Parts: sequence; structure tokens; C-alpha cells
Amino acid sequence: MPNSYIIMVIPADKKRNANIDANKVDNRKTSKTFTVGLYPDGKLPITHYWCCWWVSDSEKNEIKKDFTGTVDNVGTKHSSRVFDSLDGWTPERVLEKMSLKVVQGYI
Repeated sequence: MPNSYIIMVIPADKKRNANIDANKVDNRKTSKTFTVGLYPDGKLPITHYWCCWWVSDSEKNEIKKDFTGTVDNVGTKHSSRVFDSLDGWTPERVLEKMSLKVVQGYI
């Protein structure tokens, strides 16, 4: 049973492989975890993708095997950053922290 959500942000060029790794944990097997485009200060092109994922503790542990970034440090495999709602992170705070905005039509 999910008890928190994580927000993961990756650079746009990491999308394909990040979706493959997220699919290992995603029970729906969509391979489309990272579909919401982000860009800095409202200017295209898309520079990052993100997802917001309700997770159980076991899913969180599994996803962190491939997505190890933290708020202030980029993870090595996908250059990811992982934000946990249990630490007070909301989508709005993540966007503010990273100076990014959601591409219109992706909400």
C-alpha cells in the first residue's frame, strides 16, 4: 500500500533508459513513466522530464537502486534527482528548487 510519493527529475536525454529502469518497478508495465516535459523559465526546448509516483516502501527501495540522486546531488546512472513527500517535497517545491516549469499541455 503506498504511503508516500516520490518525484523524480531526469535530464531529457536520459528519458529512454530511465523509462526502462522505472518499468522494472512499475506494476502497470507502461514504460512511460517520464512523460511530463519541463523547461527552465518557460522557454522551450524541454530540458528535463519528471514523474510523481505513489510508492510503497518496497517500491521506493527498488526504484532507488537505479535512481539514486538526492535534492542537492545528481544520481550517477540517470543524472536523476529524487524528492520524497515524506521529507515535505511537493511538485511546486521541486519545480521552484530546480527553476523549472511544466510544459503547457502536460498537466
